[in-house]
Amino acid sequence: IETFLRNETGHDRWRITLKLRPTAYGKISALGQNISVRGGRQPWIGRQQFQVHNLNLDEEIEVQATVAKIQSVLFASHAIKRGDIIRSVDVEIRQQEGRVPRLAMSTLDQVIGMEAKQTISANAIIQENQVRAPLQVQRGETVTVVARTGGISVRTFAVARQDGAMGDLVQIETLDGKERYAARVSGRQRLEVLAAGTQAADYATLGRRPLRR
Repeated sequence: IETFLRNETGHDRWRITLKLRPTAYGKISALGQNISVRGGRQPWIGRQQFQVHNLNLDEEIEVQATVAKIQSVLFASHAIKRGDIIRSVDVEIRQQEGRVPRLAMSTLDQVIGMEAKQTISANAIIQENQVRAPLQVQRGETVTVVARTGGISVRTFAVARQDGAMGDLVQIETLDGKERYAARVSGRQRLEVLAAGTQAADYATLGRRPLRR
């Protein structure tokens, strides 16, 4: 049954508890070594019914089983506060039997260096929606904005109107508060505006425009 489940799902670790009548042991033994299994139903956990049979014999035996999936899951080894950068000592991988949240994380690479979006309790499963890349820009900060076209860079300052991590597109506002536009986070308190598809009016919002070749 375990081999059957591996082939059907690609998952390796299962706990299978069989419920067999006393007479079933002899019948299964009589099927010999060349046996195969079919049946069950998605998601392949909980109470399942399988058919065990030998391809060379015209006989099939019904087998009742309770199936649990065993998965590697990331847990918080102690409470993690909102805004903390997650370190290897903050989390541990445990083997979890049964259902786990759909967004549960399973490897250290997924979480080390990420920032906690909310407080995570000790011994809680860590989920994707609880962490994010560390913020590089925070709402209300004065940030550097760079626009590039050809060999020319246009640099100015603006105020961030949204939090943003590396690569995020956030809204920013000119220092005089008259214009707002979007820029992509490229570093700590630093954003870039792509020249491709930019209108002249977009550059006008940059205000003071020192040039650098």
